[in-house]
Amino acid sequence: MQEMIVNLINGNLTDAKNQAKGFTYRQIINGGIYFGGFSRNKALKAAVYLCQPSQYTFQDYCDAK
Repeated sequence: MQEMIVNLINGNLTDAKNQAKGFTYRQIINGGIYFGGFSRNKALKAAVYLCQPSQYTFQDYCDAK
């Protein structure tokens, strides 16, 4: 989980998306908050971006506060 969040933060998007396949939305949201220090909104957008990139773009994730 921590490696996936670090990959997302560092822009290793393909690796992060592949690693996200083993986690639920809730796990990714909690991991983003715990490991990435994200707000709940940013963690939610990260989870949706990683699991269903057609819903949110990487820019939406980056712009989230």
